[in-house]
Amino acid sequence: EKKTSLHPPIRRHWISMTTINFTTLFTNPLNNIALTERVSFRGNVSSPAFPIENVNGNNDGYISNPLLKSALDENVLKEAMKSQEVQNILRANNLPNKLNKKAIETITPHVKTTRTIASKMASYMGINSKDIQEAALLHDIGKTLIPEKILGKEGSFTEEEKKIMDLHSELGYALLKQMKKTNQIEVNENVLRLVKYHHQKPDGTGYPQAGNDFEFDIETQILEAADKYSALTEDRVYHKACTREEALDAIKECGVISPEVFEALKEVSGELEDEKKVKNKQNLEEQYKFSGSF
Repeated sequence: EKKTSLHPPIRRHWISMTTINFTTLFTNPLNNIALTERVSFRGNVSSPAFPIENVNGNNDGYISNPLLKSALDENVLKEAMKSQEVQNILRANNLPNKLNKKAIETITPHVKTTRTIASKMASYMGINSKDIQEAALLHDIGKTLIPEKILGKEGSFTEEEKKIMDLHSELGYALLKQMKKTNQIEVNENVLRLVKYHHQKPDGTGYPQAGNDFEFDIETQILEAADKYSALTEDRVYHKACTREEALDAIKECGVISPEVFEALKEVSGELEDEKKVKNKQNLEEQYKFSGSF
């Protein structure tokens, strides 16, 4: 059967046991098609078909944080570093064979936020989010091998520093592949692929170099969009947090993800902003409830 693709290229997926493909959904976005999981393309983001982690970080028991905890365990990381693939990358780029322990702490809030956004986006689009959630939790693990003088640098990177920073995707893939091989974590090949290519582009000009396993499919686009939005709206040593509107404008201007994925990000980010406002209001009420000042 001939595959129908959109721009950027999107792999055909099949939803649960239904016979509805995403090409049909995207071509007819206003069709309110009831899927097996009771989610339509214009689904209710607040009531997803697939369990996700709450914004406050509570574990939902579906894709649990023990996966992240295992992958970021110092002993597990040090053992995975010994793999030939990891060592080859470090040597080829004159990087120290040393774990950046501070990175373990700094990446954790970001990957949890990325997971929440990506999972909600997947639910909005009617996609099983299991692989996306796992990849979102693990996508930045390669940064534990980037020297802190680069990872924590204030201001712009030099060309050489940018090259080293870009290695985190490849390093993360190599680390996780070794952990999977030694049964330290349990993830499938698709999760590894998503981690490896979460900074790639539709034409393969991102990083690392696109191999035969590269496909800029829906899952890759969701992870890339969630990662970018999370990074842009967080305070970093090299930039202040952007507003929702600024972040969306920047992502749209890049023109990397498909309109359908951007729509999902727009809807989810709006919901998260509303949740944040409600939480802030509740915190104010709690703060002033005994003072009579509210």
